[in-house]
Amino acid sequence: MACYAAAGFTWGATLGATAPATIVACNA
Repeated sequence: MACYAAAGFTWGATLGATAPATIVACNA
């Protein structure tokens, strides 16, 4: 989850909209 925080996004934002490439790459 540190990845999401570092990217400046929250789980809600990620689920509510298309995840930015930064989060996608991190979650991969």
